[in-house]
Amino acid sequence: MLRKSYFFAVCLVTLFNINVFVFGDDVTVDVDPPDRLMNAVVLGEWATPGNLDGWSGSSISGLTSTGGYITGTGTASDPNIQKTGISGPDLDFGYYDFLQIRIKVPASFNDDIIFSFGTTVNSGFASNREFRIPDVNIPKDGDWHTYRLDLGLVVWWRDTLRDIRIFPLGNSGLSQTFYIDYVEVGDLPGDVLLINLDLNVNEGAGETIEDCSYIESKHAVFWYSPQSYVEYSGFNPTAMGRRALRMIEECY
Repeated sequence: MLRKSYFFAVCLVTLFNINVFVFGDDVTVDVDPPDRLMNAVVLGEWATPGNLDGWSGSSISGLTSTGGYITGTGTASDPNIQKTGISGPDLDFGYYDFLQIRIKVPASFNDDIIFSFGTTVNSGFASNREFRIPDVNIPKDGDWHTYRLDLGLVVWWRDTLRDIRIFPLGNSGLSQTFYIDYVEVGDLPGDVLLINLDLNVNEGAGETIEDCSYIESKHAVFWYSPQSYVEYSGFNPTAMGRRALRMIEECY
């Protein structure tokens, strides 16, 4: 499959000045997918005993990494673990719209698993930057399960990821124990789109495809050429290209 191509011209300037709104945090949850995410950035895997890999906990006793996982027991209703100051990834171009976690909670657990996050633009944690694995998606067997969350329509899942917080036992974690094998963000395995080179470039100005540059996201490509600077004196491909591609990814 080919990605959509968008060639910058002065008539398209208005595209970069509109606002796209996504209402609601529509998160799709896939339970026990057969594979890991593609090109994933692993936020936590805890392969070394005693090494929390930059994570810390709150309202948790016995927080430790052992046997390839992190575990702890809640000392209050909302125990959580968090990692801050993460250096990426870039969330704007659609390549990191999925989060995957392998976790074990008690068979009696009947709450949501909650995530909160911060970015370079909206750092730290806030109630309007949350998403969940709903209780109805969590098997009641006390065993390990993997959850793949599609975050493409989550408001503020943009810019560059800086902070992540997990409430593995929701708001019902007092005296309950959790185990997490790994958490990562990435893309769907094998979901690769090719660049479409069939373009109508500005042949009147003597330009060819070899004269063009481009910025790409998962589903679209923003093309521009030396003539783009002539047609629009304020042309800034880095800023305008990113803005256009992010809006396209939000609408895809």
